Amino acid sequence: MQQVQSYFNQTYSNWRLIIRDDGSTDDTLKVSNKLAETYPEKIIIYSGENIGTIKSFEWLLEKSDADYIMLSDHDDVWMDNKIEDTLLKMSDMEIKFPEKPLLVFTDLKVVDEDLDLVNDSFWKYSRLDVKLASDFNYLGVCNCINACTIMINKNAKEICLPFSDNAKMHDAWIALKICKYGEIGYVEKATILYRQHSKNLFGANKEEIKTTTSYLTSRVKSLTQVINGNRKQFELLKELDYGNVFKYLVYKSLYFFKVRYK
Repeated sequence: MQQVQSYFNQTYSNWRLIIRDDGSTDDTLKVSNKLAETYPEKIIIYSGENIGTIKSFEWLLEKSDADYIMLSDHDDVWMDNKIEDTLLKMSDMEIKFPEKPLLVFTDLKVVDEDLDLVNDSFWKYSRLDVKLASDFNYLGVCNCINACTIMINKNAKEICLPFSDNAKMHDAWIALKICKYGEIGYVEKATILYRQHSKNLFGANKEEIKTTTSYLTSRVKSLTQVINGNRKQFELLKELDYGNVFKYLVYKSLYFFKVRYK
């Protein structure tokens, strides 16, 4: 409810919320339907079988006929000026790049489950170089664009559909398609409270590894995940005519040194 309430707290009020229930088995659909009944002019509910995160967002994009689309998931809280600040940047870009597919993204404030501040900037906290987000070569090896911060225009929506089966997450696919065929801009301020729970803060495993065997097993598993992740990412990039494996590895290394030693 904190998340939905943050939409109603926005300084920009001309918005509509479209929710897709992905086959939930708890009270999610019941709560969502009650919200739609309370705010019928603002909230629309759809429900269906479980198809997962990526397919759900693909379905929602296909359903939307809005001029501008923002994505939201999990239990984050939007700051009051999120829509207004993002739309202002989008409007500036549309003057500069009329008729082009456009994407705008922003920084985030990292908070814990109680909304207590962890870090003022997710970009700095994660050592992301967002200035490289508009460079297709670098974006291909490191996606620094969080889906929950983006706004895209209608032209961008059209080129993003359908999503690739190789996409690990929807934000990476959307960002890459728009970067290749359109323009990307960003707002250099946080517009969202990005809630991270103590058990899975940025995917970190806080459990102590107690034996040498379990340690080595975890390292092998981690390496395997990295290799498989890069393999799938490269298959995705091949669909977008990125280039060969050598180019991918070169830009992967360049990005690492740019971020590590800047």
